[in-house]
Amino acid sequence: MFHVEHEGDLERFLIHSAEKMGIALTGIQSAQFMRYLSQLLHWNRTINLTSISNPREIVIKHFIDSLIPISTIPFPHQAQLVDVGTGAGFPGIPLKIVRSDLRVKLIEPNKKKCSFLSALIGTLKLADVEVFSGTIQEYAARSDASAQVITARALRLDEMQPELVSLALPAGKIVLYRTEPLALPDLPAELAIETQQKFELPEDAGERVITVLSAENKPGCSTWNSQS
Repeated sequence: MFHVEHEGDLERFLIHSAEKMGIALTGIQSAQFMRYLSQLLHWNRTINLTSISNPREIVIKHFIDSLIPISTIPFPHQAQLVDVGTGAGFPGIPLKIVRSDLRVKLIEPNKKKCSFLSALIGTLKLADVEVFSGTIQEYAARSDASAQVITARALRLDEMQPELVSLALPAGKIVLYRTEPLALPDLPAELAIETQQKFELPEDAGERVITVLSAENKPGCSTWNSQS
């Protein structure tokens, strides 16, 4: 396995940062994150997975950033989560590590990144995680395509809005990772803003806005029955 310098310090930093968000990582989970970091750095030498090369920045801007909604959104137990444009697995795999009950589909059109994701899933021994090599438009065309939770960290809303509406089950949630709040005029009629919250990343690494949209205007919608 690729050696990560100061791995012990990084693991303690990850655990402490997660604790500040109200997330208590187990020893198994923190070890999984360190293996994730090792694989990411190793593969990133030959495949462009992330422009961030500093391990501490990866912990902050990829791992901790991905986990922000866990502390504020009651994901339903065993929810089907579709992560759109997952890239190197963010936020889908960090969310899966912390919430092992989630059933996750990672949508990624880049085949090399898909190869990394498949290898990573095996390395971390994650169950109920699938990789779809294609676009959100291609995935949404499948007859079995649906989700209780949809996450999107790298794509703009206007790039995937019709597909998000079609994928979201009645009362489904769409969790957007943004740098600024979503303005109401930018919102399609089928969706409504449920919450918007601003968060500060550790060590002054920037702000993150988590916008949760509900498909409450979609036919057949009912209240989301959440269980944590």
